[in-house]
Amino acid sequence: RGLKTVTGLTDSTRAWAAADFTCPKDDYFERFSEVIPQHPQGNGPAPTQAELDAITLSFYHAQCVKDETMAESIVRARAAAGGTPLVIHVNGAFHSDYGDGTAERVRRRIPNARTLVVSAIPAKDLDAVTPSKDDRKKGDWLVYALRP
Repeated sequence: RGLKTVTGLTDSTRAWAAADFTCPKDDYFERFSEVIPQHPQGNGPAPTQAELDAITLSFYHAQCVKDETMAESIVRARAAAGGTPLVIHVNGAFHSDYGDGTAERVRRRIPNARTLVVSAIPAKDLDAVTPSKDDRKKGDWLVYALRP
């Protein structure tokens, strides 16, 4: 049901989501839009393009709420610790690869904070890993892990 779901929550439940959130149609949205059609759509007939666009936007809004909530939690943890503490946040790669998602939202809230993205990338054979140009853009540090 989109962003109205969050704004319509009771105060006690609403407190579990970020106070404010944005959902720009940027590079993050473009990558998200490319991935959503790859997800199963159920057993019914294939959705029309208009239905797929609506589904994509609804899921993207949910993704943005998650990113904003994680970013706000990181900022709160940092403030509660005082000074300039090291805060380590672990999330799924899509939420921070390319410095987007949660990482971008933290930087928006604390523009002068030093942020680094560590991206874990599955590999068939760790002895044969050669970072691709795309891999190099995913994070400040890349960790290759054996694909299960």
